[in-house]
Amino acid sequence: MFFHSVYSTLRTNSQPDYNRVAKPAILLLNVSCVSQPSKPVRFLQNSLLVLCSIAFIELAMRLSGAVYNKIQRSQNKPLTGTPVILCLGESTTAWGLQNSYPARLQSKLDQIYGPKSYVVINEGVAATNTDVIREKLNEKIETYKPKIVITLMGINDVWAISDNTSPLDDFKLYKLYKLVRLSYENSNDSVKSTSQTVTQPPPEVPTAAAFSPFYQAGVGEFVKAFYEKKDLALADQKLKYLQSFKKEFASDEMAQYFAGDLALLKGNLKESDLYMEKSIKLDPRLKNAMRIASLYFYKNSGTDVKTNLLARKYLELALKAEPDSIDALALMGVSYTKPPLDDDKALAHLNKAWDLGGRHFDIITHSAGIFINRGLFKEAEERLISGLYEEGDVIWVWKELIDFYIKQKRFEDAEKYLKKAETRFPGNVFMDDFRTEVARLQNKPVPSKIYTVMNFYDFPPTRRNYKAIVNDLLLKNITPVIMQYPRRSIEPLKEILKSYDEVVYVSNEANFTEALKKYDYNTLFIDNFGNDFGHFTLTSSDMIADNIIVTLQKENILPQP
Repeated sequence: MFFHSVYSTLRTNSQPDYNRVAKPAILLLNVSCVSQPSKPVRFLQNSLLVLCSIAFIELAMRLSGAVYNKIQRSQNKPLTGTPVILCLGESTTAWGLQNSYPARLQSKLDQIYGPKSYVVINEGVAATNTDVIREKLNEKIETYKPKIVITLMGINDVWAISDNTSPLDDFKLYKLYKLVRLSYENSNDSVKSTSQTVTQPPPEVPTAAAFSPFYQAGVGEFVKAFYEKKDLALADQKLKYLQSFKKEFASDEMAQYFAGDLALLKGNLKESDLYMEKSIKLDPRLKNAMRIASLYFYKNSGTDVKTNLLARKYLELALKAEPDSIDALALMGVSYTKPPLDDDKALAHLNKAWDLGGRHFDIITHSAGIFINRGLFKEAEERLISGLYEEGDVIWVWKELIDFYIKQKRFEDAEKYLKKAETRFPGNVFMDDFRTEVARLQNKPVPSKIYTVMNFYDFPPTRRNYKAIVNDLLLKNITPVIMQYPRRSIEPLKEILKSYDEVVYVSNEANFTEALKKYDYNTLFIDNFGNDFGHFTLTSSDMIADNIIVTLQKENILPQP
C-alpha cells in the first residue's frame, strides 16, 4: 500500500496532498512534483514499480505456500494408540496431496493391515532444507509421537543453506533465483571416504562339524532365520524347536547366547540376561564374556542406561577372566563415557589399556576427550598426536586432533595437520568440513568447491544435519528410516551415518532403474529438478510406498502380512 500511494502521487500533475503518505516519501527524496516528471522522478517511478512487482511475487509465493501447507496438514490426523509414521522432507514429500508418497503409503498400509493400523503423517514442506527440518524435529516429535520417521531430504541444501548468510536468503524469490542458477550447474564430483569404524563383533555360528539334529535342524535353522533372514516370527519358531532338545539346549553356551540375543531384540532385557547368565556359566572365558558385553553395549551404541549396565556386568566378568585384556579395558572405559557417566572410572580403564599398549582409536579419542573436559589440553594433544599413525592409521584420530585445534583457535596447527591428513586421506569429506570451518572462524573465504544437486551429500551442513537428526531420533527410541532419492545410490547416506547401526535404509536406485526400462521418464516424474529425477507422479509415489513397506517388513519393523 505504501509503494502504491507513493507511485500514484508521483504520477499526478497536481500538487500532492501532504497529509497523505506521499509527503514523507517526497520529502525524503527531495523531489518536487511538476507537470512533466523529470528523469530522476521517472527513474524513481520505474524503480518503485519494480519493487512493487517483486514484493507482489514474494507475497504470492509465501501465500501460496502457506495455503498449500495448510491443506496438506489438514490431512494429518493422528489417532490415539495408533502407531505413527512421520514423513519429513521437501517438495518431493509434500507435493501431490493424495498422490504423494506418504498418502499412497497410508493407503497401502490400510489395505495390508487394515484401516487405522498405522497413521502416516506428511510433514514435508516445499523448498525446505535440512537446517529447518533439524530445527523443527523436536516439535514434530512432540506433536505426533511417531514410532518411525522417514526422511527424504537434502537436495535443497546447496541452494537454500549458505555458509555465508545474507539478508537476501530470507526471501523466497532470491531462493528461487539460486535454484534456477544451480540447475545449470551439473557437476559429477564425488568424494569417497576411507574412514573406518568399529562395529559389533558378529556372533559365532556353529560349523557343520556337529551333525546332530540339535545343530542341523535346530541351531542351524535358527541362525538362518534370525541372523540371515532377520525374521523374528520364524526365529521364534526355530527357538522353540531348539528348546525341545532340553539337554543339548541347556548345555550349549551358544544356544543360550542366541536365545538371549533374540530376547534382547524383542525388548525383553530380563529374559535376555537370564539366558546370557546361563551362557557365561557354561563358558566363563574372556571371548564369551566379550561377545555378550559387546552385544549389550552396541545395542544402542551405549546410550541406553539399562543395556549399558548389562554390558558393564559382563565386562567385569571378562576382566575377571583376564584382568589385562586390552579389548575389555577399552570397552569398559568407553562404556563409562556413556550414561550413567563416570569419567574417573573411564579414564582409569582407558589409561590402563594405553599403558598395556592399546592404541585403538577408541582408547585414544575417548581418553583425550576426558582430558579436554578437565582442561588438561597438553595431555589431550599429546595423546592424540601419539595415536595418529596407530591401528591402521584411521582418520578418526586425525579428525579429533584437527577439531581440538579448531576449538582451541590454534588455526596454524589445524592447517598443518589438515595438510598432512589430506595427503594421507585424499578427497576425504571430513577434510572439506574442517577446511570450511577453519576458513569461517578466521573470516576467510570459504574454499571454492562447488556443491550441486548431484553431489550435495558432500555438503558439510547436509552431513552434519543428517547425523544430528538420526542421533536425536535414536535417543528417543524412534526408528530412523533414511530414504534415498530415485536413481541415486544409497552408499553416500550409509557413509554419512556409518556410526549408527540402528538406521534402516530405503534405496530407490534399482527399482527406478528397472522402471525406466518399462516406462518413459514422464510417466514417473513431472519435471527434472534433480537433473536425473524430478517430482513424483502417482506411479512413482506408488513405487516408493511399495518399496518402503517391503523394506520395513524385511527389517521386521512392519509385521509380515
